[in-house]
Amino acid sequence: GYDRTAIFGVMTALSVGGYIKFDSTKAGLITSLATAVGGPLIEAGLITFLAGSGGYHYTDLGETGYFPLWITPVYFLGGRA
Repeated sequence: GYDRTAIFGVMTALSVGGYIKFDSTKAGLITSLATAVGGPLIEAGLITFLAGSGGYHYTDLGETGYFPLWITPVYFLGGRA
């Protein structure tokens, strides 16, 4: 498979580049950081509390046991949406 560190690095660079290109405001940074932290925490909660009852899960549990870490920069860039 692919090196997870490389995937995380590429995704982080793309999300930071997207933030710089499309926003670059303090409010946007705060929103993106909150989304990057809150999104994965909510997902971990949903995965935990809905386990066995038809909830969703990742087929690759990644480094966290819930999801791969590359989801964090995806949330970061999505924060400005």
